[in-house]
Amino acid sequence: MMDLEYLPYDVLLEILHRLPVKSLIRLRCVSKSWNSLIISPAFINSNLTRTRSHSDSNKLIVRYLDVALRVERYKLIHEDNDNNVSSSEEIQDLKLPLRSSRLSYFQLVGSANGLFCLYEGNRFILWNPCIRKFITLPNPSVTAEFFCYLAFGFDSRTNDYKVVRIAYKSDTRYEGAKPPLVEVYSVNEGSWRVTSGGDSYPPKITMSIRPQQAASLNGAVYFVANDWGNAQSFIVLSFDLGDEVFRLISLPYGKFGSDDRIFTSEFKGLLSLICYESWHYIYSIWVMKEYGIVDSWTKQFTIDLNMQYWKVLRFWKNDHVLVQKMQSGGLMLFSYDPESQQVKNLGFCKSTGCSYADNYVENLVLLDKPNEVVPKEESEQEEEVQEALRNRSNEVDWDKVVWDAAIMPKHAFIFWLAIQDRLSTFDRLVKWGWQGNLLCGFCRNKCESRDHIFFECSFSSRMWQQVVWECLWQQITTIRRRIEGCSCVMWQ
Repeated sequence: MMDLEYLPYDVLLEILHRLPVKSLIRLRCVSKSWNSLIISPAFINSNLTRTRSHSDSNKLIVRYLDVALRVERYKLIHEDNDNNVSSSEEIQDLKLPLRSSRLSYFQLVGSANGLFCLYEGNRFILWNPCIRKFITLPNPSVTAEFFCYLAFGFDSRTNDYKVVRIAYKSDTRYEGAKPPLVEVYSVNEGSWRVTSGGDSYPPKITMSIRPQQAASLNGAVYFVANDWGNAQSFIVLSFDLGDEVFRLISLPYGKFGSDDRIFTSEFKGLLSLICYESWHYIYSIWVMKEYGIVDSWTKQFTIDLNMQYWKVLRFWKNDHVLVQKMQSGGLMLFSYDPESQQVKNLGFCKSTGCSYADNYVENLVLLDKPNEVVPKEESEQEEEVQEALRNRSNEVDWDKVVWDAAIMPKHAFIFWLAIQDRLSTFDRLVKWGWQGNLLCGFCRNKCESRDHIFFECSFSSRMWQQVVWECLWQQITTIRRRIEGCSCVMWQ
């Protein structure tokens, strides 16, 4: 058998690059040389480049907030490119090993190539859910006197991930206002650095009071801003992660109203805008076909789902749109096909607020960084969460009756549903939008419910009487036979 250590280096690289990340993590244990190769920055960068160029995966990672436990959770959702279907079997949970010490969840800066940037106060965290690893960044040095806006992106020219802090010293809508200070953290450098980017900040430009995650593509991050020098019209403000300079991108004139809510995003590798027209409860998707050319802005499509409290989250690679709808107790996730205008239900999440979604990219980023230990307080909090998941309800005294080994599993499950009042009776189907006759299918007198079927229905009463009579008759017959048997023995 051939010794793998003597494989040509180029052949070994080609083999390793074709393997999934999970296998690469395991192969680090083969030898010291393999471990050194896999965690080297050159291999990590080349692996990411190959993954981005060759991957046809149609996966999204969704971040949402758990209502019951007040923690953030992540789900991996995959949509089949061939059959355009999503099912519960294709949804995977991903665990964040940390918990916020101030709030119930971390604030989200953004994500790039599957790497998430989270923060609370001056504590910044980079988390790679693919390899289950995180690092905590050093505290920034610049403080904001007015507002502070954050962004996270990837600079493909240097294969570097950067966190951007724009700290405003005054209200920039007025002439002569102080330019903001710009501080950038580089993963490659491992430190914060105050840049001269504030010198290029355009005058009379402000960002929303409620900042959204800035889109990251083509080595820059993009914000939706207001141009107070042009009748408070919308404009896109970009910050180049390479030369660290601000630039403006104009929007099509007269296409957006002052009450519209606009978010930057990415559609097929192009800069795009998600515009929510609040008066009509619809979303319009705009795409810049040629970067920097204002006339190339094109309305790609419009989404009208005829419902309130919904939001476009992200685009799949097959052009489908991930949509969320807020409702009591959480939100529903849908997949929308702009071509056929079909909507598919992807399930329910117990979330208190809007979710976030991004393309899921397998990568080894942060693998070469030292492992961090979860603080004891957060570890104990996580144990409490897991314990709460295992013991969500109090113990009951009827469990042995329902789950008796002598009972058929199907009958036991129906029995359990009846006790929990989760049978699909008409009174419950109405809450799910079902329309039809609500009368009991047996007596046709009252609305069908669990209590009515088992205890109040006249047909059920006669049935229960017959069952009781049969049980009593069997007992009487058994006793009579025993007496007759004893009598025969005595006479003999």
